[in-house]
Amino acid sequence: MAAVRTINRLDARAAHGVDCCRMRAPVMPKLLPSFIPPARLRAYWMFVVLVALIGLLSIKGTELRRWALGVIPRDDLGIAVAAALALSILAASAVAYRRFGWRRALEILPLLVGVYIVNEQLSVAEERLHFVTFGFLGAAAMSAFGVVWGVLAAAAVSLWDEGLQYLLPDRVGDWRDVRFNLIASGLGLWAAARLRRD
Repeated sequence: MAAVRTINRLDARAAHGVDCCRMRAPVMPKLLPSFIPPARLRAYWMFVVLVALIGLLSIKGTELRRWALGVIPRDDLGIAVAAALALSILAASAVAYRRFGWRRALEILPLLVGVYIVNEQLSVAEERLHFVTFGFLGAAAMSAFGVVWGVLAAAAVSLWDEGLQYLLPDRVGDWRDVRFNLIASGLGLWAAARLRRD
């Protein structure tokens, strides 16, 4: 009998336009600009975090390097950064293999050769860490904004970073560093493009 009364109440509410089976989701304030599609939010936030990390490395880079060299010997620190970059490229290649097969995975592996050549040019572990960070920044920019806007965003962050270093008394802003930042961002953009579904 009680079940019949409950069904009758539900029918009565439905007849009056009250949807008793659905609960309304709370309204959340918009935190992001409307030009970013919801599917790219994770990449957008990764881009924001990496820009903050790059700023931190620029402002506190000397102190972080002193601390890191107190914990890890100089040669081992450079090797650790290069190994982390190589492992991230291998991981990207594994993701490409899972998504697309061997062909796409093999297209990412030549990045290892490029990274080796660039790491031979960058003698300071801090520069290598910057290279890794800008590579991830390029990948996040490509995923968040697309190719054209991703290139422009990565270039703007690179110029901002070197300008910031130029203004700091214990740092040096250099066009050579802008070039390496852009190379790293370009490699990250390219890898992200290879991981993207067509």
